[in-house]
Amino acid sequence: SLSAAQGATMTSTAPDYTNFTGDRYVIVVNQACPAAPTTSSVSATKVVCTNEADLPNWGAGGPDITATTATNWVAEHKSCSIVPWDFQWAPSSTGNPGDNTLGTPEGWSAFVSGLATVPANALVWVREKINSDYIPFTGASSSNNVSAEMYCSNDVLNYDNFDFINPVEGGHTYYCVGFNAPKAPKKTTSSSTVVVTGNTSAGENLLGWMFNRDTSTQTPFEFNTGASSIGSGSLFVKPITNTINANNDKFVGELFLLTPVSGLNNISYDFKIGAPDATAKNQFYMNVYANFGESSPTKFYDCRYNVVPTVGSTGGFTTVTFDPTQSYPVTTRSNSPHTCPASPSGMQALSASGTAVVRVVAINVGDTSGSDTGVSGYFDKVITSITTGLNTHTTTYDFEPVDMCTNIQGTQTTVPEGMTVKDGVCSTPVVETPTVTTPTTTGGGRSGSRRGGGGGGSVLGASTGQVLGESCGVYLEKFLRVGSKKNDTDQTKKLQTFLNKWMNSNLPVTGFYGNMSAAAVKAFQAKYASDILTPWKIGAPTGLVYYTTLHKVNELECPEAAGEKPTNLVDWSKNPTVQ
Repeated sequence: SLSAAQGATMTSTAPDYTNFTGDRYVIVVNQACPAAPTTSSVSATKVVCTNEADLPNWGAGGPDITATTATNWVAEHKSCSIVPWDFQWAPSSTGNPGDNTLGTPEGWSAFVSGLATVPANALVWVREKINSDYIPFTGASSSNNVSAEMYCSNDVLNYDNFDFINPVEGGHTYYCVGFNAPKAPKKTTSSSTVVVTGNTSAGENLLGWMFNRDTSTQTPFEFNTGASSIGSGSLFVKPITNTINANNDKFVGELFLLTPVSGLNNISYDFKIGAPDATAKNQFYMNVYANFGESSPTKFYDCRYNVVPTVGSTGGFTTVTFDPTQSYPVTTRSNSPHTCPASPSGMQALSASGTAVVRVVAINVGDTSGSDTGVSGYFDKVITSITTGLNTHTTTYDFEPVDMCTNIQGTQTTVPEGMTVKDGVCSTPVVETPTVTTPTTTGGGRSGSRRGGGGGGSVLGASTGQVLGESCGVYLEKFLRVGSKKNDTDQTKKLQTFLNKWMNSNLPVTGFYGNMSAAAVKAFQAKYASDILTPWKIGAPTGLVYYTTLHKVNELECPEAAGEKPTNLVDWSKNPTVQ
């Protein structure tokens, strides 16, 4: 009945009426249907990993990209994180502008990480904005996987920056993820050459060279032009005599580095045997003093590595190289926090804290035994390679004598005979020719003084024949001692010049009174022991430029100004005016 139709439940499908036996009523109600969506959303996320090895490498195929792809990957890879990034989309008719093209290409619309609204019912392309600080895409390849990666929806293929979403159904959200890692920083190299003519360090554990710092065991040396492997000169260690301190005489040249073990790539040095022959090769060795991270970098040492040549020659230079990754004989000091590894590079792994450090390297001649008597030879061309951060710096140390006369061609290790030097310029002193006035005579007599009356005959003017010019005076006036804060720079320069002139000491004229200058003074004191040491009733040179040494210097430079020999001698330690 009609009333029954009006009370029936509304349905969207027509009822199936069969086997009619009477009238039936159907009420049809028309309603407006909603329009189909015309847009969809794209959600793009950027994952950046510290190392390229942590990228997924899905260029040959991988899982569809969903809402959880990025967060799941970051949760499983601790070096990766989600970061803000710029992306771009374009309609289906747009071509690939190039996988690594910078900026926003024509026809592409930019959007920041998050949602972009795109038209439905057609393919759309998605790419990421290129950042040149990150590794690039390798292109439409499924195998070249050291690459940035970009994937959308079910387009998980190739290492390109051109991914599609197809089809785009209206009202849906589609997901894209880009994966990348920073480019490896560029490494750099640099180099320098340092000419060494004497001590370049101001003291122990201060960067640079010190030679024969331990005055109790030093053996004489000099920078000369007798041989070279670089430049025109080298450092020559004179024959060991074992007379300075019994059998303990040796030469030690220390290069203070204070550099991490991990940054030291290698150290090399050249040596040439002077005497006696090639059997003395093991006398020209290197020590490397290093400390674990727990110890002070300036501690004497935890580990001392010994680098001993296996070959050597009197005919030419031999190069010896220290490589921290190799094994060497090693001495572990009693108070070291660990037993030293055979390979220095293993020290950092053993250090519980801090940085393992190479404090100093030492090139040596002599083994502090009588077997090294008479050994002599040359060192030159010490090279260090040290990496700090991304830079590897190579320093070449060239041992050369001081050129006493920069105005004369070639290296003048001493001032030529008959010349004087001032500020590195050598010249021959100008001697004035005396002016003699001819005597005047009177009365026809002979010239000269006469007995009795009568005048004339006296010589007028400077007729004595004396050479006119500057007269000398006191040359050196102040006391000097190694380590004294009262050392006068100008006086020290005058002393160094004096020793080069009278002792052929070949000292650099620096004004710094260090061990090299003290050694030259000791040689001077030994040569003139009767005038310098005997008044003190001592037999061993001291290296102090004190009363008797000062007098002898002045006596040689200007006898008439030296004065009387000092007799009221006061011990240095008891003299309040010195330090």
